[in-house]
Amino acid sequence: MATKESKAASAIGAAGLSLAALGVVFGDIGTSPLYTLKTVLNLAGANPDTATTLGALSLILWTLFLVTGCGPWRRPSRREEKEELEDYIAELKEALQDAEERLKDLEK
Repeated sequence: MATKESKAASAIGAAGLSLAALGVVFGDIGTSPLYTLKTVLNLAGANPDTATTLGALSLILWTLFLVTGCGPWRRPSRREEKEELEDYIAELKEALQDAEERLKDLEK
């Protein structure tokens, strides 16, 4: 059976990997629009008009909204959603038990 220390180390490792993955994904999403805007404005010439600039910004923003806000494209089934909620509740119960144990340890 795993000790509390090994569980904590595992959780920290998983959190670090998750953060790194998010950095890669959102780092790419965050820099791509800058390159797109630069390219559009370069194609528009030395003095792009307001409509071109606002149009390019609008397209970039709507693309970001769709990419980051509409995924996943498939809505989970009721069974999958129920399983996710049950897993979440189990995690919350475990966290609550850990917190109660820590509180008892502090009260000693």
